[in-house]
Amino acid sequence: MKFETPQFEAFWKKKGEGEPPREQEGRHEESEENIRAKEELKLKATSLADEARQAFASNDLSAALEKLQELARVANPERITGGFEFREAKEMFGKDFIGPEAALKTFGVKLAPEELKTIEQIPFSKAELEQAKKLGMMLVLRVPHDQSGKPLTINRMREILDGEDNLGKPDKKKSKMFYRKTGEGWYNDEEFAKKEVTQLGWGLAMKEILEESKSKNWDEQQKVLQEWAKKNGMDPTSVRRRTPVEAAYDTLAYYGANQESLLENTYDWTSVRSSDGLFVNVGSFGADGLYVYYGARDDSHSSLGVCPAR
Repeated sequence: MKFETPQFEAFWKKKGEGEPPREQEGRHEESEENIRAKEELKLKATSLADEARQAFASNDLSAALEKLQELARVANPERITGGFEFREAKEMFGKDFIGPEAALKTFGVKLAPEELKTIEQIPFSKAELEQAKKLGMMLVLRVPHDQSGKPLTINRMREILDGEDNLGKPDKKKSKMFYRKTGEGWYNDEEFAKKEVTQLGWGLAMKEILEESKSKNWDEQQKVLQEWAKKNGMDPTSVRRRTPVEAAYDTLAYYGANQESLLENTYDWTSVRSSDGLFVNVGSFGADGLYVYYGARDDSHSSLGVCPAR
């Protein structure tokens, strides 16, 4: 990022007159002070830009993003921001903050500086985030592409994570990351697996399914979702089910960040249907890897529920 410091020139040219009036001298001195202030600003901005660049080169994406935020404040101190700041959100959520480092560690995706700039503000208020933390939700940065720019679909995740588990603890590694290998399984040619991606940005999601959503069919779970939102003072229209690619991304990124498995013995029933009209569910992330399955609208099971998301 390059900052240009405006050059100010004062001209007093009045025919037949000598020195400019004292008032103009004062203005001239004030302009000199402004120049010095802007030079200091330029030096500080350059220093912050260098620190951000070094952090980015070292794969310390959180530090890079924090420096970019500070740089934005220095470059435009009157800038109005619409959300909560990255650093504060990270401190608030702790291990449930799944940020750019998780994308790098899990999927090998290093965000570009312009992408870090895009996601520097969290699109939720402090009150919303505090409530989400109390409810057991995680804050997830979702990324739509791999390191080469290809769409980060479920099938692409399977390719990236094919082979042995390189993310888990040495004594608790999984036999594989996905139950079905690349090219295998009923969903290999399904649209939701080969085309759908997440959007670049932040989302909130419960780490586990709601207890009250178990042993209920899909429509009954929808009512549970709305009741849960109202109970917690949320607009029901702002609370939803995840898509299959979101559920897979969140679960795997959390594992990459914390070496802990979510949805080990349960499934999150998503909002997306398969080509047969069945609703896709994702979960059972145990020793055999992540399952992607399906269920008819009238199905119900004690391990099948819903993770509220925003």
